[in-house]
Amino acid sequence: MKRLLIFFFTFFLFASFDSLQAQTTSSGEVKSLMGFARAVDVMDGHIFIGESANPHQPGLVFVYGFEQDEWVKASQLAASDGEIGNGFGSSLTADENRLAVGAPAHDD
Repeated sequence: MKRLLIFFFTFFLFASFDSLQAQTTSSGEVKSLMGFARAVDVMDGHIFIGESANPHQPGLVFVYGFEQDEWVKASQLAASDGEIGNGFGSSLTADENRLAVGAPAHDD
């Protein structure tokens, strides 16, 4: 019985991690979101979520706002000189009317 419980617990644990590898976007497209939500901050009814480790595009920061009893994607921020691997979005801090976004591997 003990082995059976361990098996089901292990199966459940691995099954739940496997489901975290993809995110369905509002368009219905499934995209891999590598590094999604490693950095998160909340300010004045907005949630800022960094996606810093995507191997296919430079880092992004997603901005969600609360409208009509649900969270909706308000915008998406990217560095004007962003490059893949620079870590844009790996750290975030919001204060008053400013948002600071970290990119630790950016050379400049």
